[in-house]
Amino acid sequence: MIPHVVHCCWFGPARRTKLAERCLASWRRHLPGWEVREWEGASFPIADFRFATDAAKAGRWAAVSDVARFWALERYGGVYLDMDVELLAPIDDLVDRGEFVAAETAPNIPGAETLNPGGGMALERGSPFARAMLDAYRDMPFDPSSEVMDVVRRTLDAALASAAAQGERPAILPAATFSPIGPDGRLRRTDETRAIHWYAMSGYPLRARFARWLAWHGMGGLLELLMRMRGGRK
Repeated sequence: MIPHVVHCCWFGPARRTKLAERCLASWRRHLPGWEVREWEGASFPIADFRFATDAAKAGRWAAVSDVARFWALERYGGVYLDMDVELLAPIDDLVDRGEFVAAETAPNIPGAETLNPGGGMALERGSPFARAMLDAYRDMPFDPSSEVMDVVRRTLDAALASAAAQGERPAILPAATFSPIGPDGRLRRTDETRAIHWYAMSGYPLRARFARWLAWHGMGGLLELLMRMRGGRK
């Protein structure tokens, strides 16, 4: 059974944004009676996981949250939401059906979807899936120059396979449920949409946020051109 608890994370020195406060308010509005637990540096054992420790040293706080979300769910069970996920409707019925992980539209493969646990995830306490993720993160180094989501997705695939071997198979909710914004920045809300993952990318470096902005405004090729020009200089 999945407890009616929403876990979230806010790491680093920055104060909560107005968007984060709006999203928190939406959880309380649509999930009356639920508990909200926020995890930060003093309450999460960062030092237990090399991936989180390295990411914190690099100031990549979103990558620390990648680990903390699974730690919280394995330890307590419940729902995890990034603090840029705004609920539009209750999710009690989704949670009562059992475990799930939200998907998003794949950024580089037209028509495909890929997992994004930050957009929404519900697991039972002691989840083998969460435990497999934590086992991977325990000794995995964090490379600031790598594409973090590529690393996360590979780790997710392996952890899901390990969990399936133990009989745990979380449902994969389509992108329209929690992440109706596509890589082009268009909001594609449907009758099934329960939330909007706004992709604030507050824990990402400026270059990554700039690339997202360009992509959402139909100028994704501009950044690639600028980087090629910069790389060609002597």
